Amino acid sequence: MIIIENKYPLPEEIRSWAALHSVPVCDGQKDSSSYSYKYVFEYSDEITLEALEIAYCHAVDKPAVIGMTERLIIREISTDDLDDYSRIVKLYPNVLIDRTLSELSPEEFKQRHEAYIKYSYHFLGYGIYGIFPRDTELKPVSGCSKVSKMIGIAGIDGTVTPQLSYALLPEYRGMGIAFEACDRILEYAETSLELKNINLFIHEENTASIRLAEKLKKKHSIIIHHLQRKSY
Repeated sequence: MIIIENKYPLPEEIRSWAALHSVPVCDGQKDSSSYSYKYVFEYSDEITLEALEIAYCHAVDKPAVIGMTERLIIREISTDDLDDYSRIVKLYPNVLIDRTLSELSPEEFKQRHEAYIKYSYHFLGYGIYGIFPRDTELKPVSGCSKVSKMIGIAGIDGTVTPQLSYALLPEYRGMGIAFEACDRILEYAETSLELKNINLFIHEENTASIRLAEKLKKKHSIIIHHLQRKSY
């Protein structure tokens, strides 16, 4: 990764960040070595430290944190998280647009996610994220002493019709975690990705999700779709 200083002079905070992360800064008029780098940033006043931090994580193949709240860390799902991720997908096979994930073998699941990392996180710039507790004192409502590494998933799913998708392990429901995570993700989508009018599909009998959607709509420009259960 390299930062090109051309039209706009680099602010001191970004210059300090670059030095801390050993990211080279060069003069675009004099240096052509940028062609050998995976990520090249031509600095403008619209580039933020958040964007640079995420790009740096991608350049060194680490999962990027896209948001933090008082209780949660929301970050990209790495291959080290796949046991927890697979467990959640199998519990809620219809939550994500890709309904085939729950049917994959562990090796297939890993291969699919490795491709997802490159396409969704690195190329599109968004996707489904893991929800992690910031503090191990965040106990499930069941009172269990062991906290799962990943307690849920949430994010922007799909490309043609981006939608908000989320799921929590059953023992973490009713604690306000879904709203906390989705609120931060929508804020990230609107401010950093400039994604507007994200869709949220909810079955009409899912009263908890309907309440959550209405609460989110007060702060964000989401489009709520009420689905009817199919009768056979």
